[in-house]
Amino acid sequence: MKLMLDANVLLEVCIPGRHQDAKEWFRRLLLAPSPPELLVSVVAVYELRRALELRGAERSLEHFEEMSRSLRFVPLSVDVMTRAASLASATRREGPQREGLSDSDAIIAAQALVEGAVVITADKVFHTVPGLDVRHWNEIDPDDLTVEP
Repeated sequence: MKLMLDANVLLEVCIPGRHQDAKEWFRRLLLAPSPPELLVSVVAVYELRRALELRGAERSLEHFEEMSRSLRFVPLSVDVMTRAASLASATRREGPQREGLSDSDAIIAAQALVEGAVVITADKVFHTVPGLDVRHWNEIDPDDLTVEP
């Protein structure tokens, strides 16, 4: 099983002294008898590092560096960027709001689709992507890693 962790999940796991439930979930994932492959888009790395550096959160950055050994970083490719552009266009809503996927979210969604991964996020906009399996981290049981739609 492949799980693509969004920046908001990584942020919860990296901040010291907070979000103990998310940290415990992540620890249990790593210790699972058949741990999932944990993927992170390079776009999510940018979003996370930017947020932490703006806050001067050195301890959180150090924790992310330690976590990185357990992660596979997914690079950008022409195939992913082409698919992301299509997703961004397809999910754009008509009307005055005209909101849809941000560029970053479209790229992460495309990477997850190409990888066949479940996106783990608190960001509800990912649910607008057809065919994308999107879950909140607390919907994934580290003791039962069979993910059903």
